[in-house]
Amino acid sequence: MMKTIILLLILGCSILFFGCHDVTVGYLFTENAGYSKDTLYIFSIEGKIEKLEGNLEYLKEFTAELQKELDRLEEEANKLYSKLDEIYDAQDILYDEYYDPATTVARKEELMIEIQKLSDRADELYEQVGEVDQQQADISDQIDNASNELGMDSPNVIKEQIRKYQEQIDFNIPWRTSQIESVLGTEPIIYTVLDAKNTQGNGDKFMEYVHVQGGGLIYVDLGVEKHVPAGAYTVTLEIRNEGRTRIMEDVYTFVIQN
Repeated sequence: MMKTIILLLILGCSILFFGCHDVTVGYLFTENAGYSKDTLYIFSIEGKIEKLEGNLEYLKEFTAELQKELDRLEEEANKLYSKLDEIYDAQDILYDEYYDPATTVARKEELMIEIQKLSDRADELYEQVGEVDQQQADISDQIDNASNELGMDSPNVIKEQIRKYQEQIDFNIPWRTSQIESVLGTEPIIYTVLDAKNTQGNGDKFMEYVHVQGGGLIYVDLGVEKHVPAGAYTVTLEIRNEGRTRIMEDVYTFVIQN
């Protein structure tokens, strides 16, 4: 009986002993953590669009004759496609009559002849469309080559760039990094931008426009270049979960350009 009491006392003391010491659960490894691209350049999107539109206008003037021929071919292609649509509409009408139970065998034979004639005509038009498409491709290549000689992207590429930049303005899309890589740990993992460094001492001002989301995705408000002086800003990121914290200094650099 005495041995039992002693064992119970030892067990109780052990529970109290370990209960008084916090045990950190989970894990957090950041030794290999980082961003695949650790620098982001920020600039005036309005100014970029204006420059691209100027380049596009210059290209149009430089390749005016080619553009004129390209427009003519586009019009020709549209006419051919309209004729094809007319053929398909006519075939639909003939097929409706062909499958009408009241249509006689003799009439069906006549209809099939008409349908075949329309199909032959469609094949001829498709050949013409192919020729026009090839001519358009050749002229587009000439325009691209002219753009390259001027050290510019092709007009189509410039138009796509303008579209994307305008979309960023219209939807107020911020400047964003990718998610950080190789962070291993028990969820939830919390990310915090602690500070920003700048050789001119403007880090605090830049911090007003910096935010971070899950996965360590850092984003900077659109239009920050209007409020913060140009320069390079490096940020320090805190990564933490329950009981563990890691600090990654100068993990990412944002370069604000004039």
